[in-house]
Amino acid sequence: MPVGRVSFQHVEPMGFPEFLEAHGQQRLLRPLSEWTPGPTPLPEAAHERATEWLHRYSMVGGMPAVVAADAGGRDARACRELQRDLLAAFRADFAKYSGRMHPSVLDATLRAVAGSLGRKLVYAHFGDGVKQHQARRALDLLTSAGVCHLVRHSAANGLPLGAESKDTFRKAILVDVGLAHALLGTPAATTFPSWTDLAPAVRGQLADQLAGQQLRLVDALTGDGPQLFYWQREGGRPGEVDYLVVVEGRIVPIELKSGAAGSMKSLHQFMFDKHLDLAVRCDANPPSVMDVSVKTTRGDPVSYRLLSLPPYLRAVGPRRGGGGGHGIPPHSLSAHFHTPHVLNRKNHSVWLPKNQLDIVLLQVYINVLRDASNAGSRRGLARRTKDLHRARRVGFHRPRNRQRLAPSQ
Repeated sequence: MPVGRVSFQHVEPMGFPEFLEAHGQQRLLRPLSEWTPGPTPLPEAAHERATEWLHRYSMVGGMPAVVAADAGGRDARACRELQRDLLAAFRADFAKYSGRMHPSVLDATLRAVAGSLGRKLVYAHFGDGVKQHQARRALDLLTSAGVCHLVRHSAANGLPLGAESKDTFRKAILVDVGLAHALLGTPAATTFPSWTDLAPAVRGQLADQLAGQQLRLVDALTGDGPQLFYWQREGGRPGEVDYLVVVEGRIVPIELKSGAAGSMKSLHQFMFDKHLDLAVRCDANPPSVMDVSVKTTRGDPVSYRLLSLPPYLRAVGPRRGGGGGHGIPPHSLSAHFHTPHVLNRKNHSVWLPKNQLDIVLLQVYINVLRDASNAGSRRGLARRTKDLHRARRVGFHRPRNRQRLAPSQ
């Protein structure tokens, strides 16, 4: 007879706000977390500084031991070695499950995920000798272990996003961008390579990995954990929207750009086909809001509001849900710019009054500021490292990123 219940809390790598906290950048974090769309732009100095730190985060990642080494003054080569050690630890675990899946198939699958970041997974490209059913099974094992996360296809014809999904259309990301560097072989000496020194294809892969990694922190970290979705056109014609999120019952597409420019033909067509009026573009430009009125490649007129966010603002913002004073009270959507919001600096909870601009709600939703106070101390980093280490050693028979909480009577 049951006498209680078990709840689960998913443990994810450190987000960008926690990374800034660990490096003592609270002064930079404050204007980023307080920015909202409106007549007052984000200071240019804050934009440039945040971009520099985001590039560093894109090289270091969010695994606590690597962040602690970087914050402690270790050079880039030492941080990269820690990332490679983590990859070696995963591979060492593969051999323990040879009865269920050959280690070479698991390794080939992990490499294929790293090489396919931002693109649809094609099982035929997983390696010579890897059959399709083996690739699917290996991917399921790596996903259950928390080493990879699936990005599922959605037709985006309505809610929920997973109602119309095709298993043949799948993307995947890794648990952390640092693991991507270890698999892709990104070099590191006394310093990390600059973002512009990386190959354009690699920049695109890292941008997709960072986006998915941060969006996982927005969704619920309880139960089965966060889910990611994207849209891809069917029927042979190319077209894709990188990520889809749901904001107060509204489907909102997110388009990623690894630089400051890029066409949005697929996004224009998606907004026309789905009759949506709000979209997000993430690129290297300062944050802005604009009303788009264009024609699609088929000549159809489409108009919608576009919120442009640099990647660091995709990761910084008041936390949604999770209890403990971090939730956002329900409120209506409208088109007023200047209604102020009240930020509680102690726990980063936010109250958005009624009649706030709909894009402010969106920015609050997709930007996440996790409770980063522990990340600024060695004790907090040590505890988080211990939690992740314990979660990763559970095994491939159940998700590794679940932390068991005390049952309630």
